[in-house]
Amino acid sequence: MTPHDDLAPLAEETPALAPPEPVAFERVPESARSLLSVMSFLRAGIFSLIGLSFLAVLWSSADVSEFLPAWLCILAGLLWVGLLLTWATLWPGAVWRRKYWRLTDVALELNSGVLFRRQMTVPRSRVQHTEVTQGPLQRRFGLATLTAFTAGERFAAVSVSGLDETRARNVRDELLNRAPDHVV
Repeated sequence: MTPHDDLAPLAEETPALAPPEPVAFERVPESARSLLSVMSFLRAGIFSLIGLSFLAVLWSSADVSEFLPAWLCILAGLLWVGLLLTWATLWPGAVWRRKYWRLTDVALELNSGVLFRRQMTVPRSRVQHTEVTQGPLQRRFGLATLTAFTAGERFAAVSVSGLDETRARNVRDELLNRAPDHVV
């Protein structure tokens, strides 16, 4: 008889704990894609004006206008504007398709990035405080940005932008809902 033989019946009676159900990643709402499109077209318009102004100044200078035909400047301007409009049309959808987040019992997880993928996990125990903010365009689309501030130096503030306003506030409240024995 070994010293652990008397524990065998106890081990058989203890039910195995089931692992927690995995929490699925959530995508930001479709209205976030619309907001990204509006912002991209605004940027494209600004950069188009800057680029066309540069070409106009370049062509109007006496030194360059002799060697650079007007049709080449016009073609360069059209290519520049076309490139920016193509970017403004395609980029927001790519960003939206690659942006996921989830809140589990232990962490806030973020996945994002089109060219360079980024996966961040912020343990709930490290979150010191949170805030929900809205800019004017976000208010127009009913969206908000949830920011969680942590105790670390690197990535001390982690933001999830493009959340539905009520969802952002609910996640903020849930993120700060800690166990009664939790000590900061």
